[in-house]
Amino acid sequence: MRIAICDDEVFYREQILGLTQKYAIQNKSKKITVSAFTHAEELLDAVNKSGGFDIYILDVIMPGMNGIELGKLLREKGFDERIIYLTTSDEFAVASYKVNAADYMIKPVPENEFISSLDKVVKSVSDIKDKFTLIKTKDGSVKLSFDNLVYAELIKRTVIYHLRDGNAIESVYIRTNFGDTVKDLASDKRFVFCGKSLLLNLHHISGVQNEAIVFDSSDKIFASKKLCRELHNAWVSFNFSEVNGI
Repeated sequence: MRIAICDDEVFYREQILGLTQKYAIQNKSKKITVSAFTHAEELLDAVNKSGGFDIYILDVIMPGMNGIELGKLLREKGFDERIIYLTTSDEFAVASYKVNAADYMIKPVPENEFISSLDKVVKSVSDIKDKFTLIKTKDGSVKLSFDNLVYAELIKRTVIYHLRDGNAIESVYIRTNFGDTVKDLASDKRFVFCGKSLLLNLHHISGVQNEAIVFDSSDKIFASKKLCRELHNAWVSFNFSEVNGI
């Protein structure tokens, strides 16, 4: 699990870095790595080079691009991971919810309050990352993380599982129907059927257009207006429940 901290003030950046590293040591099984950045552009450069982080701990008031603007840009790029905001003022609290912030705390943050918030967010990320299913392929069984799957589609009695990194896993010829084949995935609230031959991960959808679905992996698939309209409603509902912890 990768955590990014971005704060232009040395004192607060070092304080939060220290607390986060302490938490990482106490929770070694989570395999947490922590990176600290001095401004938004530096963090964005790291994201562009090595991919997004699982959790962002952002200062709100920074020179240049502030934390709210940074959060919005990350969302526009398709990164919908958890954001914790830290700031010396509560004036941006409402704005933070527009980027689906997981928490908003006023600095200086008491250690127990910060650790409690971080632990809650880490556990929510772990719940997403830890679930997996086994896919039977011609070369054997492949362990597939729910979080790594963007969408699955039925093509000529085989299921193609499209992954976040652009790769795909092809199942063996299936003898059951599509719904039964992907029932492990479909039992998770992140997944929804789109028609009879598509199963989509709502967590990885970055936009639903009139006749197309766009994913944070940059994949784009086309569907009817009716299916897109139904999917859009499910996607909005899912994002609302994620923000509100439902």
